[in-house]
Amino acid sequence: MKFVKEIECRIGELSLVNQEFIIQLINHLASHDEDYQRGLIQGIAYVKKRHLSKVTLIQGIREAKKESK
Repeated sequence: MKFVKEIECRIGELSLVNQEFIIQLINHLASHDEDYQRGLIQGIAYVKKRHLSKVTLIQGIREAKKESK
């Protein structure tokens, strides 16, 4: 699939290894159902919003679920 929406993207600033990881994450996310996708995205958003470098993604997903209730 070709990506057609133009957005600012800084992936080129990452190492090739990290770029590959991000692409694998996208493909992994796309291969799961909407509930899984939503939970993972909410966890990432929680960590990003809080700028918590010591919070794991799993902790972020748990906290995002608590907040959404």
